[in-house]
Amino acid sequence: MSNSSYTTDLKTGAAVEVILPALATFGIFLRFYIRIKNSISIKWDDYFILLSLPLTWALWAIWVYITVAIVPSTISTLPLDRLSKFLLWLWIHDLCNVLAVMLIKISIVLFYYRAFATTQKAKYWLSGIFLLSILQFIMRIVNIFVSCFPLEDTWENPWNCPSPENGGTDYLHKLTIATEVFGFFTEFMLLIYPFPFVWKSHLEISKKLALCIVFFTGFVTCATQAVRIYVLEMYLYHPSDLGRDVTAPSLVLCALFETGLGTFVICVVAIWGPVREYFRGVLLGKVKNVGVTDSLPTQEKRRSGRNSRTIVPVSSTGGTMTTGTSTLVEGVDKRGELVGSPVVSETSGLMTPYPTEDLEEMEPWGRNVAGMSRTS
Repeated sequence: MSNSSYTTDLKTGAAVEVILPALATFGIFLRFYIRIKNSISIKWDDYFILLSLPLTWALWAIWVYITVAIVPSTISTLPLDRLSKFLLWLWIHDLCNVLAVMLIKISIVLFYYRAFATTQKAKYWLSGIFLLSILQFIMRIVNIFVSCFPLEDTWENPWNCPSPENGGTDYLHKLTIATEVFGFFTEFMLLIYPFPFVWKSHLEISKKLALCIVFFTGFVTCATQAVRIYVLEMYLYHPSDLGRDVTAPSLVLCALFETGLGTFVICVVAIWGPVREYFRGVLLGKVKNVGVTDSLPTQEKRRSGRNSRTIVPVSSTGGTMTTGTSTLVEGVDKRGELVGSPVVSETSGLMTPYPTEDLEEMEPWGRNVAGMSRTS
């Protein structure tokens, strides 16, 4: 690859890559701004997503430093001292990426737990997905720290690391591919988890579709994971197909897509309701704050307090849909016996079965995403 071609690649990459941490920053700022402005309490998932932001910017800074200060052209032309420095910063880059992705996944799981895990079965599924994410995190950490023995040979004497070229085994190559494929599977499971809950909710069809589209944007991270698996497989097993002149940007491909874009998407999902209501107000010429207890009917405003409960008899197949604070509604079967205690998040319009004794532990969707499905 010529220097002019590499320079063009560098400029294009820098312009595109800086958008991703900027998007993550904007998403987190908007998330906290909406929460504070609408008096929505800040939860642990908000703090975890905030912790991932410095690591996201660190990924971009390392990428720029590698491509500008260390690698003037292609990697094959690097002298030994620059190659060692490049491999060291590449190792730090991978470690930051692993930590940032795990913080984002913890934030997503905590958000899902409050928004969707309203039954024991839903909790089991989410716990299983979270355990798979932890396993993936461990696999990626192991992949980073066992790349060579001793570890510093990874960047100081890379030719001493085990590989088929020096008569060793290719366990690291196989571990890398296995880890990334497993990561693709766990991310896919995490992304499809909320779709059944959204589609079976009592939202209007248009609101269901809008929310599904918002969630669907998260599949971009799965797509980048698939691209990275392909690039790794080609680079590790078929280097002749890619060519020996591999550039620095190609080796850090997709890292910022997972962190930057993933952060922005989950922030948009978390504040989807207030944002939707705000832009609806802008289009209609009437902007208003969307709070948990705003715009309630007169009879609903009398029910003050976070944990207020109202017993409303309904049929076993029916429910209640109003606006306002959360209400506990107990269903009555044909024999006059209680058949469940679905928690109705009247701000969001979701109604899901939930045991009465667990009400204090669960924060309905409407308290996180105020106004997501406000009915008028």
